[in-house]
Amino acid sequence: MTSCFSPAKAIWNNRNALAEAAAEIGEVRSALQQAMGGPRDFVHQQWLQVASIVLDFKPDVIIELGRVYGNSTCAMAVAAKMLRPNPCRIVSLCLSDAFNVISRPHLEAHLRDPDILNAVEAIEGDILAYDFEPTIASAQRIFVFWDAHGYDVAHAILAGLLCKLQDRPHLVLVHDMADLKYFSDDFRRYDADAQWLTAGSAAPKHILGDVGSQYDEGIALIDFLGRNRIGFHSAESSYFPELTEEQANELAALFKSDFSRYGFWYYFSLNEANGRTLTFPPKPPAPTPSAPEPIAPEPPMPPTPPAPRGNRLEELISGLFRR
Repeated sequence: MTSCFSPAKAIWNNRNALAEAAAEIGEVRSALQQAMGGPRDFVHQQWLQVASIVLDFKPDVIIELGRVYGNSTCAMAVAAKMLRPNPCRIVSLCLSDAFNVISRPHLEAHLRDPDILNAVEAIEGDILAYDFEPTIASAQRIFVFWDAHGYDVAHAILAGLLCKLQDRPHLVLVHDMADLKYFSDDFRRYDADAQWLTAGSAAPKHILGDVGSQYDEGIALIDFLGRNRIGFHSAESSYFPELTEEQANELAALFKSDFSRYGFWYYFSLNEANGRTLTFPPKPPAPTPSAPEPIAPEPPMPPTPPAPRGNRLEELISGLFRR
């Protein structure tokens, strides 16, 4: 099924504007990593990829589901700045207080333009209990960055937020997923650690066809999209076939390690239904509110050891899935 959006075109058509913003992306990323104690939960090239999508899709509202320290939050804040004077607000939901307590104060003290975070409303709250209606009531174009985990959480998002978006322009990016068509069969193996399903990393925990999902929201998502005959598209399925080798080489020369055809995320839009009636899961009951647990700064992580097979792709996916 053909996607209604092309990440490859987004990064190619906006390459000049992205090149102008590359220094600021690097500055923000560096400052955030200082606050966090090292890179965490976000592959290097995803900063440019996410910024390019926001810049190309031009949402007036971004909803971020899951944030922790705020890698994606900051990447989208840079892109929102690039959209000025057109307004773009970022409503970010997470149980964690790490962004507000650790990341944001450090960024506001060390960035040359701390106003870059003015677009960000970082809410500490439970996605299952949040009322999205006031956020989207007047929105014209909505971009959703989905990095919240769990089967029940996925059902709540589908039955709540996504059900409300089906009749307006929107795009949903889902983090922590790998398109295994673009990797060796080594990535389909089980991890040798008996605890890998709950605490392990490296190999995807759930493989559904060619989709390798690190968390079980992937199960609920693929089930939902299959029931509704909506395409689930990987970053790689756009970057590899839609960019020529000449274009890929030009982007690599322009952005160096900030560019890669590997994204480790999927995307979809219910707009692909073209007016068809969709079916949604029943909305689960709202949980009893609980106070978020504060997150203390972590020490810098040691460098990721080289993959035993000398495979650069294994290094990439191991870094992505390390928690």
